[in-house]
Amino acid sequence: MAGKRLKQERKRLKLKKAAFAALYDVDKAQHIRNEDSENIELTSCQLQKLAKAGVDTIYIMTGTRQKLTEYKKIGSIIERCNGRIIINQI
Repeated sequence: MAGKRLKQERKRLKLKKAAFAALYDVDKAQHIRNEDSENIELTSCQLQKLAKAGVDTIYIMTGTRQKLTEYKKIGSIIERCNGRIIINQI
């Protein structure tokens, strides 16, 4: 599910796979694996980079859409986290 939502966000932003992958510092092949997975593993830094680029990271993690005005808050919250965050199917 999380991979499907990652793909939906890429398409919403009208980005090609390689360009979207570059947003969170993975190569295109890893990004494709992420899009095909039910569970994806991202670091807090990767989530922060995606949030700053306008990706609805809460939607990717939970399936619930956020208001555009909340993206800055999300990036700030993620910035304070350390380590890896595993996004399981929700």
